[in-house]
Amino acid sequence: MPAVDRIQDGGRAIAIGEGLTAYVFTMAAQHSFFTNYAHVPPSVLKTCTKMTAHLEVAARSTADWHAAILADYTVSRTS
Repeated sequence: MPAVDRIQDGGRAIAIGEGLTAYVFTMAAQHSFFTNYAHVPPSVLKTCTKMTAHLEVAARSTADWHAAILADYTVSRTS
């Protein structure tokens, strides 16, 4: 049933996305929101890739996660 798969998988992806966002935020808070950091801790990147390994975003590299997280917190600080 493609519609059921799409809806259930979409719901899982949303829930995982919310959990991952909360996790990264917690880790960012512990690291001054990455203000003085050139690198996101490897443990954070590893968790991001593990939590999304079964989703479409699994095609993204650790470098992509790193760039996205730093960019997000850079934009958040300047907004």
